[in-house]
Amino acid sequence: MISEVHFHLAESLADKGDLDGAIQHSQKCRKMRERCYGQMDVRTVEVYKQCAKLVLAPYIDYKGVITPQIRLAYREAINCYEKFFRFLKNSKSVSSNKGLNSGILSSGGSVSRFSMISISHVLTEQTSRLMIGIGNGSSNRPTTYLEGTCAPPTVGPLLSFPSIPAFASPRPSLLHQLTKQIIGLKLDLLENPRHKECVRTLRATDDQNQKIEATEAKEIILRLAAVSPSVYLDGILSRIEDGDDEEAVRELGIVLQLTEKETVGFSQ
Repeated sequence: MISEVHFHLAESLADKGDLDGAIQHSQKCRKMRERCYGQMDVRTVEVYKQCAKLVLAPYIDYKGVITPQIRLAYREAINCYEKFFRFLKNSKSVSSNKGLNSGILSSGGSVSRFSMISISHVLTEQTSRLMIGIGNGSSNRPTTYLEGTCAPPTVGPLLSFPSIPAFASPRPSLLHQLTKQIIGLKLDLLENPRHKECVRTLRATDDQNQKIEATEAKEIILRLAAVSPSVYLDGILSRIEDGDDEEAVRELGIVLQLTEKETVGFSQ
C-alpha cells in the first residue's frame, strides 16, 4: 500500500538526515491512514508517533527562544500525542475500570508505604509496538524510537514517603510518558505572562521539597486520564487567568510535580 511506502521512506530519510523529506512523507502517510483506517486504528497511531518524533527531532534538548517554526512543530507533536493518548485510553486492550481503580490509594484505611497509583494495566500485543522513549534528564523531548515485543505494566508514579523513585518499573506507563511529553510541550508554548510567572513560582517552590497530599495526587491523575493532559492543563490555566483561583494554582503545582520530577514527596 502507498501509505506503507511513505512510512518507510520517512524512516529511511530520517536515518540519512533528511528530516524535511521525512516529515513530508510521514504527514502523507498519516493523512492516508486516517482516511483509510480512522484515528483509532493501531496503524494510524503508529504514524502519529513517527510524525511527532520527526517534527521534534531538530529541537531535542532545545533551550532557546520558541520561534514560530518551533511553535508549529510543538503543536503538531502535541496533536499527534493527544491522539495517541486517546487511543491508549479508549483501546479495548486497556483494562476495565476495575483494573484502573485496583491500584489507586483509597482514602480510608491504612496506606502502604510503597503504594502505587495505577493508570491502567498491561496493554496487549496490539499496542506493544507503540512505546515511545523519553529522555532520562530534565528534557521532555523524545530520544529514541522503541518497539517492544511485549508491553510493560502501565503504572503511574510511585507514591513515596518522603522520597522514593517515581517509577516502579524500568519503563513507566505509556499513558504516563505521553502525559509528561504533552505537559512539557504545552508549558514550553506558554505566552501569557501570568501563566509563565505562576509556573516559575511553582517550580521554585518545588525545589524547596514542597509536599502534597496523596489523595490530591490521585484526583489529579484521574482527571488527567479522564479527559486529556492538554485539555486538563488548558482548563487549569483558564481558571488562573479568570481570577485568583488558589485551587487552580495548587492543581498546577501538583501537575508539575507529577510530570517533571523523578521522585514525588507526600505529606504524612
